[in-house]
Amino acid sequence: IGGGDLLLVTVFGASDYNHEVRVAGDGSVNLPFIGPVQVAGLTIREVASDLQVRLSEGGYFNNPQVGIFVKEYATQGVSVLGEVQKPGIYPLLGARTLFDLLSAAQGTTQTASDKVSITHRDRPQHPEVIKLSYDVKDSAQSNVPVFPGDTIVVQKAGMVYVVGEVQKPSGIVMANPNLTV
Repeated sequence: IGGGDLLLVTVFGASDYNHEVRVAGDGSVNLPFIGPVQVAGLTIREVASDLQVRLSEGGYFNNPQVGIFVKEYATQGVSVLGEVQKPGIYPLLGARTLFDLLSAAQGTTQTASDKVSITHRDRPQHPEVIKLSYDVKDSAQSNVPVFPGDTIVVQKAGMVYVVGEVQKPSGIVMANPNLTV
């Protein structure tokens, strides 16, 4: 759950305790009887369990069965930027991996590096750098999980320009780091 998400909080058998609440920017929701509750970064199950305890300990319900439904995810998209065919924000429904998002962006460009940085929403100061490998043996290490709110940046490969007295002066993409003169 993240800031901006719209939640439906219900208590089974208590139709008057059905509330739609939007998670505030600070990650909290304000619920009747309970007041402000921090929910950002928690799973639906963790929030439901916490609310059951609070409603029971407050004496409002005996053994309440709390249900939470996320009606709207504000942080559901993943940004895919850099050297991809179609950069943009892609919806993330269910568990997805790096290759899923690169495929959604129609793959990398010819000038793409084999380095991808993933900045996770919950750890923006510590981006994860992944070395892409399309080899069957090594692809599992490259195909890491991606979460809502993450930002994927495919880096640009280095270029070497060959000019002067040569047959075809041009720029060469350094896709292979072991390339020699």
